Amino acid sequence: MESAKKFFLPQEPLDKDLTDAVRLVRDTADEISDLKICGQVLSGGDISKIDFRNVLFRDCCFKECNFTKSSWINAHFQCCSITNCCFENAYWSKVLIEECKFTGSDFLANIFKESIFKDSYFQYANFNESRFENLLIDGSRLTNSEISECKVKNLELNRAVLNERNLFRTYLRGVDITNSDISGVILSKDFAELRGAAINSIQAAELIRTFGIKVEF
Repeated sequence: MESAKKFFLPQEPLDKDLTDAVRLVRDTADEISDLKICGQVLSGGDISKIDFRNVLFRDCCFKECNFTKSSWINAHFQCCSITNCCFENAYWSKVLIEECKFTGSDFLANIFKESIFKDSYFQYANFNESRFENLLIDGSRLTNSEISECKVKNLELNRAVLNERNLFRTYLRGVDITNSDISGVILSKDFAELRGAAINSIQAAELIRTFGIKVEF
């Protein structure tokens, strides 16, 4: 997981308006790179099929924008509000998402590699059929999110809030969940998703109670 904590951004990234950058890229079939985008407000924008590399987004507000099939490499999102946006089939590598809100956004069939979700909110987000590889979820909330039928490799959870989320057929073998909140998660009847994961005694007791068994300490 150490490699996921190393990010590179240009020493002096150029400030740019996102819509202007997208318009230029669509004309040249190039990628958006080495840019800093701050304080951008955009609603309903079409940012689909755009490749981003070495970019910083800070204090931006995106609502109901289309980022379908976008790719993000060496990107940093800081203090952004990105709500009800579509990221279907997007690709993320070496991305840091820090103190952001992605409420209601759609990450269906995404790939996340060597990335970090830090102190961020993903309530009601859809991650179904995604792949998580060397991903750290640190102090972030994924309450009521959909994370079913995902592929997991080297996932690290630290103080993550995963309560009331759908984990059906997302197998967490080898994942330490002991300091995270998994209350009310949706699992298979045999809890196969948690087979081989590390949970604490309180979490185990809550799971046992779903069978109507009373647990006393």
